[in-house]
Amino acid sequence: MQLLQQMNLMVYKQHTEEAAGSAAADERGAAATASTGIPSSEEALIAASAEDVKLLQGWFSEFLHEAMRSTAPPSDSQVNGMLQPWLQQGQFHVLQAAGQRVCLLCHVSTTSSSARIVLVFTPQQHRRKGHARAAVAHLCRLLLPRYSHICLMASQANATANHVYQDVGFATVGVMHKLRNAAAESTNANHG
Repeated sequence: MQLLQQMNLMVYKQHTEEAAGSAAADERGAAATASTGIPSSEEALIAASAEDVKLLQGWFSEFLHEAMRSTAPPSDSQVNGMLQPWLQQGQFHVLQAAGQRVCLLCHVSTTSSSARIVLVFTPQQHRRKGHARAAVAHLCRLLLPRYSHICLMASQANATANHVYQDVGFATVGVMHKLRNAAAESTNANHG
């Protein structure tokens, strides 16, 4: 067995504080969305639509290429196969700041009371400006009325992402080890 990646399983803890009216939760939420330096009146999380398909395809392809750590980007058919169901179900959102789309997010329902954020992607030209932090904070506020639990997974190797998620209100509750069984892959390849 070869260890490919270690992922932190993170759960959004802020919602329990918000329900209790915690001032600390309010401060963290305000700080997360104020971190872009863009007035909140010029920043909005909007549901992605069919008009956004070209943008989503490009960003989703970049995300998959980075997340899979592959040498070649995924094919258009792979991207569209994954993208279309989530787009049709209204699970993609984009952060718009100062009139520009700057960050892509996607969530899925894991149960009737739980959601998982499965994708947070900011293109290179918009990174290190607080957009991911603001987008995740906005999405959590959007999801909280419908879901009592929100979680996500973040690579342990990505310290920036882990820090951003902790700032928003997520806490690590476990670690997932992604393994590859080279012997089984070899056997399957020979019998396929």
